[in-house]
Amino acid sequence: MVLHKEIKRIRKELSLSQEGFAKVIGISRVHYNNIEKCKCTPTLDLLQKIEIATGKRLIVTFIDYE
Repeated sequence: MVLHKEIKRIRKELSLSQEGFAKVIGISRVHYNNIEKCKCTPTLDLLQKIEIATGKRLIVTFIDYE
């Protein structure tokens, strides 16, 4: 799972626009757009807000790229 793609998939599953979803999680649409385009990484606090807003559990896995 690629985090930004999964967040986008969940937003679309809920039939929300970027602006609507951004309002629900308390950030600007521009900030949210940057997350979906993988230009910035959401904080753990924001990931928790996304979990609460969507009723979904986000599981993050760390991968060793050596």
